Amino acid sequence: MSTFSTPSAKAHERVTGRWLRDIEVSSSADRLVYYAKSVLGSPIPWLFLAVVVPAMLVVSAQPDFGNYYPFYKQASRSWFDFLAWEAIYFIQFFALEMFFRGFWLGVLRKSFGSGAIFAMAVPYCMIHYGKPYLEASGAVIAGIALGSLSMKTKSIYQGFLVHITVAGMMDWLALSHRNALPHTFWPSEERGMIVAYPDPFWTEHRVKMFLVLFALTMIGIVIVSRWKDIRALISRSDMLRS
Repeated sequence: MSTFSTPSAKAHERVTGRWLRDIEVSSSADRLVYYAKSVLGSPIPWLFLAVVVPAMLVVSAQPDFGNYYPFYKQASRSWFDFLAWEAIYFIQFFALEMFFRGFWLGVLRKSFGSGAIFAMAVPYCMIHYGKPYLEASGAVIAGIALGSLSMKTKSIYQGFLVHITVAGMMDWLALSHRNALPHTFWPSEERGMIVAYPDPFWTEHRVKMFLVLFALTMIGIVIVSRWKDIRALISRSDMLRS
């Protein structure tokens, strides 16, 4: 076992905001497992998604969102185009989170404390100028929320998970509402950019069912992750009653 305090680890701390000096690891696999547990095991990003995803399902049906996304207009040509674009898109979001919630907060938090979140949210909102109005306005709230998440978890990874989930679903929903989801895996000359199909996937019934299942899943995740605290609270309540 060796302590993860190498120069690369210190650089990683400055870039991502992750405090790993006291974490003992024996291999890169242990680090990967630790990251996976810290990101997926916390209920915080799932609670964020529980709020954001239903709102996204509503706004994605608006013409300004549907016509704006995805940025790569050939994404509907094939699933290969779509997935390759999303991979590049997600790398961009990692760089974005690294800069705003890593570098920016990591430097300013020592001087401004929690005020660094609001200092970061201003330029973060500015890079959304030119996007649909609701998204540009919501970028202020999103910047503060993601900054608070990074401050609390001392990591960019949970915010990155939230960001790429929302971005990927928005691209998919935008194509779905235009009836332009790919039908083949590899690009084909016969497949144009936008082709209308008679049966859209997101009917009203399916949207309602998705929201119900999504809400139940989020509630289940929170209950499972906090089961020990819930049991302790129930026991304490029983003791007070007796």
